Amino acid sequence: MLWNELDPCGPQIQVIPRLRRLAFPAPRQACTGSRSHQLDDIVVTHLEERLLNPDRLADLLVSILDRRRADGDRQQERVATLTRQAADADAKLTRLYAAI
Repeated sequence: MLWNELDPCGPQIQVIPRLRRLAFPAPRQACTGSRSHQLDDIVVTHLEERLLNPDRLADLLVSILDRRRADGDRQQERVATLTRQAADADAKLTRLYAAI
């Protein structure tokens, strides 16, 4: 899919460790109990499996790209419409000046 086009090694090699470092920086004053570390591991693992799932991220990127393309198409259509309207107005002015 999209990931294979961008990176043949897969996103899990590059994306998830970076996101983990960004989302969960090393705490300055952390609890030293093993339960907090276990909870951190559970939360990070859950986020990696659910939110940072490569298939989910690929689908999300594809939908964003599709929306951007659709917006670009709409903008091009709007520019073409405005250009036609400007040409019509210019032609009308030319005819008006010729009539005077």
